[in-house]
Amino acid sequence: MVTQEELWGGNRESIRNQLGSESLFLYAVRTHKSRREEFPSYLAQPEYDHLHLYRFRQPTQTEQWLQSLPNLAEVGTP
Repeated sequence: MVTQEELWGGNRESIRNQLGSESLFLYAVRTHKSRREEFPSYLAQPEYDHLHLYRFRQPTQTEQWLQSLPNLAEVGTP
């Protein structure tokens, strides 16, 4: 938006696009509460039993979880 770099098909970001009626940012803010309430019921469905849900409330929690994962290079995974 600041540099007016061309994104795709000649499109450029603008303040109006970021804060206007079609803004992805404003959509996320407006729907956050309802999505937060809906997702637990979605994830409780039987077809998602195989998934593990992790909730990180602090960046340090995310970092600790990432550090606990095996190094993929060490286990031979491409």
